[in-house]
This record gives sequence, structure tokens and C-alpha cells, in this order.
Amino acid sequence: MKHKLLINVALMFLVSFLGLNIRTAHGQELIPADEKQALIDLFNSTNGAEWKSWTKWDLTASVDQWKGVKIKDGHVSELDLHSSNLQGKIPASIGALTELVKIRLDNNLLEGPLPKELFQFQKLQELWLTNQRKQANAGEVREYTLTGGLPDVIDMPQLKILELSDTGITGPLSEMKTPELLQFQANNCTLGSLHPSIWELPKIIFIGIQLGESPKPLPLTGELPKDFSKCANLKALAIGGCPNFVGEIPASIAKCTGMQQLLLQNGHTGTIPKELGTMKNLVLLALANNHLTGEIPEELGNLTNLVQLYLGMNELTGTIPESFKNFTKLNHLNLKKNKLTGNLPEWIGQLHNLTKLILGDNEFTGTIPAKWAPVGEGQESDGFGINRLMELDLANLKLSGELPERFGNFTSMDKIWINNAGLSGDPTTVLQKMLEISQIYIQDNNFKGRLDGLLALEDLEELRVLYAQNNHFYGSIEEREHQPDGWGPYYRFNAHGINVSNNDFVLKDFEKLSPILTGKEATNVTNKLIFAPQNKLEVEETSKEVKEGEALSFTAPTLEDLRNAPFSTTDLSETKNVYQWYKDGKKVDGQNTPVLSIDKVNKDQSGVYVCKITNARVPGLTMETKEMIATVKTGILPIEANQEVIVREGDILSVKGAESLALYTTSGNLLSSVEGNEISINHLSSGTIVIVIYTTGGVNKAVKYIL
Repeated sequence: MKHKLLINVALMFLVSFLGLNIRTAHGQELIPADEKQALIDLFNSTNGAEWKSWTKWDLTASVDQWKGVKIKDGHVSELDLHSSNLQGKIPASIGALTELVKIRLDNNLLEGPLPKELFQFQKLQELWLTNQRKQANAGEVREYTLTGGLPDVIDMPQLKILELSDTGITGPLSEMKTPELLQFQANNCTLGSLHPSIWELPKIIFIGIQLGESPKPLPLTGELPKDFSKCANLKALAIGGCPNFVGEIPASIAKCTGMQQLLLQNGHTGTIPKELGTMKNLVLLALANNHLTGEIPEELGNLTNLVQLYLGMNELTGTIPESFKNFTKLNHLNLKKNKLTGNLPEWIGQLHNLTKLILGDNEFTGTIPAKWAPVGEGQESDGFGINRLMELDLANLKLSGELPERFGNFTSMDKIWINNAGLSGDPTTVLQKMLEISQIYIQDNNFKGRLDGLLALEDLEELRVLYAQNNHFYGSIEEREHQPDGWGPYYRFNAHGINVSNNDFVLKDFEKLSPILTGKEATNVTNKLIFAPQNKLEVEETSKEVKEGEALSFTAPTLEDLRNAPFSTTDLSETKNVYQWYKDGKKVDGQNTPVLSIDKVNKDQSGVYVCKITNARVPGLTMETKEMIATVKTGILPIEANQEVIVREGDILSVKGAESLALYTTSGNLLSSVEGNEISINHLSSGTIVIVIYTTGGVNKAVKYIL
């Protein structure tokens, strides 16, 4: 009996032991109770009932059946619940999972603050907390849900990867006791500063702290270390969007000889170190959006493996180094918004792999090199031509000449900015050959030509944006038939739109668009077509002088005669136009024909006249003539000597036979004098004035006038 009792006790103990530590009936390992409870706590505190179906746990099932949980040697070794809709806080009990090697909780909606226990795992190699944010509507800032600061010290001797990007973590970066750390990222985090220990990690190969979608810059302060020798294994360093992270870029960064990507776009000052030219493994060099000065070092031309170079948004001077012709692998060159001078180099046309060439907002002069473009199909190559160029930015330069005809061979061009560049000529024949183009910015030049030809081409089916305002384009713009791709009958205008305002279009040019314009504002129609206003119409006479009592007439131009171009029989007729004349900005009653006509003018009809022309077929567009100035002269004729006459401000006094006239006050002060027999009374105060008349015979006669 005694032995039977001992056996029963032993069996109970064994069952208990087996239930906690070794295997189920299915032969699968279990974990200690405190580890299981930690998992259950995580499930409950993060709204486990709403987890994504592919990870949602059945708490009645064996732990090894829980998705994302890996067990090794009787302990939880990995916890992977990324993208599972976790909502809530990470419980402190997670610290019981002491054998964890990997934690992935990224792409969820976890809330802060983070428990300190999360940073005490001695065996952990990977910690992923990236992208804890609520999805925002279009145009809204995304809300980062994970908050709070990091512990003063991160003591995790086995940690290799620490991912904190897109979280609301604030404060300084901790002292890093992580000698094995390879990768650290905290993009879009509001870290206040970096602990110097980050630059002393011997194995670190990637540091990333960049601004992403947020419109607000990151608050990171401080400077780069003077000495990079302790982190010379860095292959990628990306710190951007931190205007308060300042100081010079140290030459010692060149000690990172294996560096492949270097992005520093913050508030850095000083010059670009020439030593960067020794970092021959660089594929990406991005030093844009700083305050760098001086010239671009010729030594950068030694970086023959460069694929992308960004030096825009600085204060760099001088010319583009000729050594850049060594960039045979380069596909992105961005020097935008500096103070670079000189002509645009022709040798850029030998950088055959370029897909983006961004040179706008500098002080380049001269013409656009035709040899940037490839030769035409069937022609023998001359060694020049950027065959795959997709984006070209030459905006806001000080160029001259025309868009080279050879540019029509840019068959891959998607976007082109040549606005406000000082260009002239007709670009439409060139642009219409770029069959893949989607965005054209040619505004604020002196371009001319028939823009309707460009818009009418069926082959330009990708065109979505055309900014052509402030030029001298003309031509009929028509609606388009419905396209099979679903863009609709006016599909060219549906994306960002077309702006052809302030050109030389006339009312009839928009007649065929009238159905979609009816009842809509000209600058806010559904199709995003902006066509008003237009350049003011030329007139034959811009000024006239007539005497009081004479006839005055001004003529608005006949719209059909504005240019030498054919029009269809459906064009707007003059009889459908509505004319209205204005004087000094006010409507002139009764003057609503193409000709302003006043039989007998008086002094009050002097002023600035314009004619405004509208037509119900093109609602929203008013054509306006250039200003026409009428000056009405009043006079007192003839005037005998020693007469006393009442006159008005602005009167023209005329004395027949006078050699010269002079105005005096009664006290004898000279007011004005003229050669000839007419003088105007202007800007005088009330009182008596004296006109002294010098006749041909030398006899002085005076006439007294009262103003």
C-alpha cells in the first residue's frame, strides 16, 4: 500500500512536470507558465479579438499553434506579429520571455509608452517596432500611436537590428551598449539628440534618421562626430530632414571606405569635403537641402560608381565640374536651386544612363545643348544623347534661344520643366514627338505657335498636365471624344489640368469647349482647364489727342484679323460677341459696339479706355484690349491783351502769334514757360495768375486770368 501511494505521488508529479515543460499528446513542446501568461497578456492588452485572421490566436489551443510564436528548447524564441492590427499597449510581463531572439511588432497600432522590459532582453537580436500609426485621409498627417521615450541605457549585448521608424518615440537616443548592432533606424521619430555612443559601435553598418511624409521637420539636434574611425564599417548613413542637425561635414567620414550610401540633408554648413572623392564605393551621394557653399570639388568626379547625386538646395557657386563626365553609371543628377553659373555643358549628353536631369533655379546662361538628345531613328550616332531621359528640369534659368529640334528624340520623356527660362520660338513641334510625356511646364517664356496642334494629337495619350500660361500661343482648343481608358471626354484635363491663360487665344478658340464650360467658373471647371484671362488684344491706336468739341473714336480689333490662321465655318461670329467699353475702369453707357464713338468730346471724357469682349458660347472668358488713352484739350481762342478771363484746371490757353508763353503769379513768381503759342494750366491753387505774352515783334503783352 505504501509503495502504491509513493507510485501515485510520483505519477502525479510526473504528470504535473510533463504538463508544464515537455510535450503534449501531440508531441509538441510547451513553455513555462509565466511565458504563456505573458503571451496571453499581450493578446488581451492589444485587442486580440480584432487581430488579423492570419495571426489571431485560439487561446484554447496549444501554444505552438499560435501564429507567429516560435518555440525552441521549451521557451519562446521568436514573436512575429507584424501587420496584425495589434491595438493597445505592450504589457510589462513581456519581460518574462527571456529567451527571445527576435521580436516583430511592426505595422500595427501599438500605443506607448514602451515598457522598460522591452530593452532588457540579453539574447535578443532583432527588435522591430516600425510603423505604429493610424492611416490618415488624403492630405492629413498620419498619427503615430507609440509614444514616450527610450530608457537611459539600452544594454542588449546580442542586439543586431533596432527598428523604431514611424513611431512617436521622443527624447534623446539612449546610451547604446550594443556592441553587435548592425542596423539602427528611427525615421520620422522625434528624437531630440544622438548619444555619442552611436558613433562608437564597431560593427554598425547602417544608421537611418530621415524625414518621410510628415510636413514638419524632425527636431534632432547636434552635429556629426569629428572622427569616424570608430564606426568605419558604416556602409549607409542617412540623416535627413533635421534642420537643427548642423555643423560641417567632416573630412574624416572618408574613413568609411566601404560606404555605399551617404545622405546628409539637414542644416550642414561649410564646403563639400574634397575627401569624399576617395569613397569610390559610393552609389548614392545626397547632400541636398543644406547651407553648403563654395564650388563643387573636382574630386567628386572620381566617384565612378555613383548612380544618384543630389546637391540641390544649397548655395554652391561656380560651374559644373568637367570631371562629372566620368559618371557613366549616373541616372539621377540634381543640382537644383544653387548659384551655379556658366553655360550648360554639352558633355552632359554623354551621360547616357541619366533618367533625371535637374538643373533648374540656377544662374546658367546660353542655349540648351542640342546634343543632350539622341540622334533620330536611322541616323548614325555621334556619341551623344541621353537615350532614357524621363525628367528634365531647366526652370528659372537665364537662357536664350529655342528648344532644340533634336529634343523631339527624347521618346522616354515623362516630365519637362522649361518654364521661366528665357526661351522663345515654337516648342510644340518638338513636344508633340515625346509620345510618353505626361507633364509639360513651359509657362512664363516667350513661346509662340499653335497649341491646338499639341493638344489634338491622339498619340499624346499620356498627357495630363500642360502649364503654358504667359506666352503667345493660340489655336482652337477642342473637346475630346470618350477614351476607352475611362478618362472621359475631356480626359486631358482631368488630372492636374491645363493652364493656357495669358496667351493670344481669342473667344472662338474655346467655342468647341462651350458645353463643359457653361455654368462653371473659368478657373475652376471640372476638367481643370484654366483659360482666363488672355493677353490683351493689340489695337491700332493706343493714344489720341483731340480738342474739346471734336469727335473721338477708338476701334477694337476684329477677332478674325488677329493673326494669319485659318478658321472653320463654325467659328464665333462678330454678331455673337458682346462689346462693352470702359473708361478708367467704369462702364461707358451706350458704348457697346466694336467702335467707341463720341461726336463731341468734353474735358471730362479724357481718360483710359478699354474694350471688353464676351460671348455666351464661351462663358467665363473676357477678351480685353490694350489701353487706349484719350486726351481732350480745352482752349480759349482768341485772347486779346489785357483781358481778364475765368479758366479751369487743365485748360489749354492759346495765343495766336505768340512766340513763347510764361505763367506768373500775381507776386511775380514764374510758374512755367513754353516755346510756342499754347500752355496748359496744371496743378495750381486758386488765385490770380498772369500770362506774359512775347509776340514775334518783341512786344510784351499781358493777359490776366483767374483760376
